[in-house]
Amino acid sequence: MMEEETIILDTPDGQVEVNVVAAYAVDDTDYIAVVPTAMLEKGEAEVLIYRYKEIDDGIELLDLTDEEFESAKTALEQILAEEEEEAAENDA
Repeated sequence: MMEEETIILDTPDGQVEVNVVAAYAVDDTDYIAVVPTAMLEKGEAEVLIYRYKEIDDGIELLDLTDEEFESAKTALEQILAEEEEEAAENDA
């Protein structure tokens, strides 16, 4: 299982602390899946997925088209399923 990482994102509404679920690539495009920390504290867990690129002082988040979101979501589900399977095997 990945070690949990927390980062601060700059949004139009101000800075938001998020937990990184995964950072991964699909067809040479980088994606990051995050959950706002405030949502986790309320017992909610809506995963947000963005395309990203590294810049000098961090990362730049880019919105996804509907088609791109579905592709990125499917890849994330596969990654998480593989991690869960590996964790179950290690616990056995």
